[in-house]
Amino acid sequence: MRRLVLLAATVALGLTIAAALVVAPDYETRVLNDQLQYLSLARGLVERGEFTRALAGEPFIPETNRFPGYPLLLAPLCVGGCNHLAIAVAQGLLFAALVLASFALARRVLPERAAGLAALAVALYVPFAYYGALALSDLPGAALLALGVAAWLRARDRGSLAWAFAAGALLGWAGLVRGALLAFPLALTALALLRDRRAAGLAAAALLGAGIVVAPYVAYAEASFGRPFGANSGTVMWIGVTQGRAESSLDATERAEVDGARAEIAAFDAMTDERARALAWLRLDDSLGRRARALIAHDPGRWIGSMLPRSIELWAGDRPLEASVSRASPSARCRWCSSSSVSSGRPSSRAVVRPAPRSRRSSPTSGSRRCPSRWRGATRCPRRPSSSSARLPWSISSCDDGAVLAE
Repeated sequence: MRRLVLLAATVALGLTIAAALVVAPDYETRVLNDQLQYLSLARGLVERGEFTRALAGEPFIPETNRFPGYPLLLAPLCVGGCNHLAIAVAQGLLFAALVLASFALARRVLPERAAGLAALAVALYVPFAYYGALALSDLPGAALLALGVAAWLRARDRGSLAWAFAAGALLGWAGLVRGALLAFPLALTALALLRDRRAAGLAAAALLGAGIVVAPYVAYAEASFGRPFGANSGTVMWIGVTQGRAESSLDATERAEVDGARAEIAAFDAMTDERARALAWLRLDDSLGRRARALIAHDPGRWIGSMLPRSIELWAGDRPLEASVSRASPSARCRWCSSSSVSSGRPSSRAVVRPAPRSRRSSPTSGSRRCPSRWRGATRCPRRPSSSSARLPWSISSCDDGAVLAE
């Protein structure tokens, strides 16, 4: 069985490298703006020693959207210039570690052979290999989470404070890679204490490990923009609530919220000072979150009823963009906007990104027929960021089918 697990880990590494060779030499950066942002932040750490997208010699711009965990992982690979193949190999090793951690976790509840097959199933999950070949945080976040949980369970088995501390540190790092995981160490230790009060020492060690990892970022955020964390949850919630809604389906209350959001986005998009824009992003995110919650409270039944079909639609369509589309002209690439969304569409590694038929290209955000330079500049990955889209928290740009929130 050990051979099967090692084979699965090797397959994971091999698939990631193979995916990198398939997407080389552009590594999908012409369509995934997230990569530009992560690489820009990694370069900031290397060239300036600061968590910022500002270039060397430019004034400091606080990072109000991304967390530092993934740029810190990329930084050693960006000394002397970011090597994308090296990034893919490093993340392939993380994928292999995820396979091994998956076996360790599965072995606790399954027979050894079934646990081995579970590890092989993880290794053969091709989206992990695809995203591992790109400068995206999805795979590293999953790997750090699984390794942290495995370390915590070993700490419980052995009563080891050292393993508990390591588990907390890994889980804290996972939270700084994927912000949705920030509360996981607290939830895990709370659950352990509910089951066994004798785990208090281990829980304290784990929380200490997580706290040491997360505290420097909290200090940075408080000093830079007066909050313990950056934010994008409000925007994500707004997109989740409004995406897929047709203009004709809005009632008066919903239309008021949508029109208000449009006005705020337009004001944000008109800002030119990058530091002021970074700070304004936090206010915009707060406002979009409030509007989203108001829409949910206004019609909770619609929101609940849309969860399953929208999830199926999004995940079933989550595939790499066809090469014929990704090599299209800038004006054609601008037609990636969500074809039936009252929110701003968000092309990203998790979005359904494909051109809509002309008959369906209508959106409440329509009106502009231009393809902005910020969006065009985000379609390639230069050695140094050449456009503001690589340095700003979000580029909100107009195009043929409406406003695009390019994360």
